[in-house]
Amino acid sequence: MVAALAAGQLLVWAWLYYGFSSFVLPMRDDLRWSEPVLMGAFSVGLAMWGAASYGVGAAIDRGHGRAVLSGGAVLGALGLAAWAAVRAPWMLYAVWSVLGVAMAMTLYDPAFIVLTKRYPQRYRQGITALTLVGGFASTLSFPAVAWLLPWLGWRGALLVLAGTLPVVVLPLHAWALRGREPDVVLSHDGPGADSTLGEALRHRTFWLLALAFTLYAFASAALWAHLMPALASKGLTQGEALAVVVWIGPAQVAGRLVFASIGRRWT
Repeated sequence: MVAALAAGQLLVWAWLYYGFSSFVLPMRDDLRWSEPVLMGAFSVGLAMWGAASYGVGAAIDRGHGRAVLSGGAVLGALGLAAWAAVRAPWMLYAVWSVLGVAMAMTLYDPAFIVLTKRYPQRYRQGITALTLVGGFASTLSFPAVAWLLPWLGWRGALLVLAGTLPVVVLPLHAWALRGREPDVVLSHDGPGADSTLGEALRHRTFWLLALAFTLYAFASAALWAHLMPALASKGLTQGEALAVVVWIGPAQVAGRLVFASIGRRWT
């Protein structure tokens, strides 16, 4: 299960999240839209991701993890295919509303919840494995899209990416998550480890963690969305830019290996 989910995470992160930056300049040159207009679509996607996350988590809590992750792969494929057909800004914004929901249904969080429900005593190892593999998503995304663009154009490249989700990710999710899910997560982390949302909202720790996640997400999304255009604005060729960005993934994995080795000693 962990191996199948990890392979799925590699592709959905590569195409749905990291892929956007590689398409900004080709779309700008082809459609003559400004970069703020294009970036606004990605912002809409991020907002929809956040808005849909609560419902996604509630659905998984009710035992629908397989349907959520499998359905997210289908929705992501439809969104990428529709992106390849956009002709007006409103169409792009509508597409990214769909892709935002697909991200909420497929990227790390749903997979983490499913692993925690199915392996309440070993979920840390599973989550660590997912993030180690997923850390290479950016290393896959930028070279793959750069290779496809000269051959197929940005529209054709998006169709190829769309095709990998129902062909590869959907079967992996459907196969790995077969069988009935546990109704509850059994905590072995001591009293107070499980709490309702209302109880969590009354704790200072919850708000500090939420603030930390929000600030990190702001910086991370800004970096990844603008990365390729920013490097191009500095005069780097596509090859030089790729030589920079492909190292971010291995650096993420190295950081996660450090965490895996020393994190177990921290509360």
